[in-house]
Amino acid sequence: GRSASHSHHAHSRRHIPFELSTMPIATALIVAAAAYQAQRSASRDGGDDDAGGNGAADSPEDAMLIVPSFLENKTSTELLPLEQSLTMLESPISTVSFYECATREGMNVALDGITERAGNVLRANPWLGGWLVRGTGVGSSDGTHRLWHDPTGREMAPGIFRRASHDDVPLNTRTPYGEYEGILSSSRARNDGVTVRTNPEIANRRDEPLFRITV
Repeated sequence: GRSASHSHHAHSRRHIPFELSTMPIATALIVAAAAYQAQRSASRDGGDDDAGGNGAADSPEDAMLIVPSFLENKTSTELLPLEQSLTMLESPISTVSFYECATREGMNVALDGITERAGNVLRANPWLGGWLVRGTGVGSSDGTHRLWHDPTGREMAPGIFRRASHDDVPLNTRTPYGEYEGILSSSRARNDGVTVRTNPEIANRRDEPLFRITV
C-alpha cells in the first residue's frame, strides 16, 4: 500500500480504498448516554426477564438487542476506569489506506488476501469480534459497560468485513483529506455500515461490531 498523498499512478490501474474502523475500548455514563440507554430500555421492554427467559422478541429490532441469555456462553472483559470515563465523548477511530492493482484479477487476489488476514487477526484476538454491553443487557440495573466475546471465536458480531460500492463511498487518491469525514459519515456510507458506530449506537446490540474492515 502507498500513502494517498505520495502516490502517482497510471490511469489503467485500480485503487482499492481500504478502511479500518474500531471503537476505542471504553465508555462513560455521561447524562446524555445514560438517558439514551434508559429510554431505549424502557421503550423495548419493561425488564429483561421476559426477553431473556424465553427468547421471544416483539419485533425484528428487538431480536437484535442483547439480553442475559445471549451472554451465557460469553466471556466479559472489564474496562479500565479511564476507559469507562472517556469514550462516550470520543468518536470511532478510523484509518484509510489505498492499494494499487493493475488488473481486476489482481484486485480480487488483494481482496482475498485482506479477508484472510482479517480472519487471522480475529482468531488471535477474539474480543475484536465481540460486543459492548451495559450490565447484562437490555433492562439491566447494572450501568457498567463491559466487552463480551465468545472465547472460542466461533460466534462474532456480524458485518465485520464489508465490501461497499465506490458510488456510496467515493474515496480515491485525489480526495482532499478534509472531505474524508463527510464521505465516511454520509447517510449512504452509514447505511452500508462502512464504519463502526458510536458507543450509544452499538451498546447492547448484537448486530453492531466493535471492529470493522471495509473495502
